[in-house]
Amino acid sequence: MIFTGRLTNEEVQQVVNAADIYVQPSLMEGCSIAIIEAMACGKPVIAANVGGNPDIISKETGILIEARSSEALREALDTCLTEPERRRDMGVAGRRRVETELNWRQLAKDVEHVYGMPKP
Repeated sequence: MIFTGRLTNEEVQQVVNAADIYVQPSLMEGCSIAIIEAMACGKPVIAANVGGNPDIISKETGILIEARSSEALREALDTCLTEPERRRDMGVAGRRRVETELNWRQLAKDVEHVYGMPKP
């Protein structure tokens, strides 16, 4: 685990690409663009089961943990570090989910559907 301090956008991309796992144990979260970006980079995600995280992360794409539980975080990290095939599969599934469901085109279609907007 590396604590980098403040990074530029380019440095963030380099760090995420070099990582094996993306961990975001935030106690409050809306719809995390950072999690979606990590999934787009093919990284399995470990995140607290709060806010919009359960809408983004499934068992196939990562691990949701109980907020404020260091033991749950340790167990999730242990799973990802000791099961490289599962870690790889979650990363692949996450990237596929972003490509098919969490891209801007699909999100725009979902908004059109919800609001009943006519298509141009």
